[in-house]
Amino acid sequence: MKKNYVEIFSNKNVSNVHYNDASFKIYVNEEEMQQDSNYHSVQHIHAELEMMLITSGYLYYYVNDEKIRITAGNCIFVNSMQMHSSTLQESPGCQFIVILIHPSIFSDPLIYAKFAKPILENPEIDYLIFDNQTELNSIFHKMVQIQRMQQDTYQLSLLAESYNILKCIYERNTHKTFETTPKLAADISILKKMTTFIYANYNEKITLNDISKCGNISISKCSRMFNQYTKHSPVDFLNIYRLEVASNLLRNSNQSIAYISASCGFEQQSYFNRMFKKEYGVTPSQYRKDPVDQFVH
Repeated sequence: MKKNYVEIFSNKNVSNVHYNDASFKIYVNEEEMQQDSNYHSVQHIHAELEMMLITSGYLYYYVNDEKIRITAGNCIFVNSMQMHSSTLQESPGCQFIVILIHPSIFSDPLIYAKFAKPILENPEIDYLIFDNQTELNSIFHKMVQIQRMQQDTYQLSLLAESYNILKCIYERNTHKTFETTPKLAADISILKKMTTFIYANYNEKITLNDISKCGNISISKCSRMFNQYTKHSPVDFLNIYRLEVASNLLRNSNQSIAYISASCGFEQQSYFNRMFKKEYGVTPSQYRKDPVDQFVH
């Protein structure tokens, strides 16, 4: 059964987005990736609509089971609740603008029913590519300036430009870049259930059996699906997400490392410390003093 907009809006756990302002569900940032940068962008899923405009260089997006190269001037739109990640691979570097918009931004019933629902609830739209679309590119650059200036009414200005983005996506809605196969659609639906379960319960004791039960599949199939679509085992995916939440708390809170470790689902702080250093290259205390990574949504 498809989610309706009320269900999507209320599912606050399906997100790993670090908003510019936690109370305002639009994220805007101008970023750069270099081969020597410590970026974290594992396959993940969230309710937000995600768009990235490449301003120089190129990178690759993985959306569900497809690999897409995005070059300068092009913009990718990734629909809500799609498994995705970005990576440089052989690219020497890339500059881009990334924008994420939570569906609640379009919560007016008329706007949602006529313009957002045909996109958010369309199983045929996993992603769309916009090739040097002048209007859309202009909107991205304008939103960066609005976010940077942060005048008294900047939220209203970002809100207005988000509706302009919705307009561009809606007008492009009929031009699908590829067809979703029934098997892929079924696999992604199951994977969404399991990853949503992880996002909602990462701070609890979760076993591989718990994850597979959530998808109503066997443990072996659960492991195969995670390895195929996320390139990680289910347990590794869980721990990487826990570490991501922990890194955000280390950057943005004064909570003790022991508290952060326990609140993110790690039973032993020593194990948390080892896992964190393995993933980020520094200990949690070193990271708190000088965050060494940059997270790509």
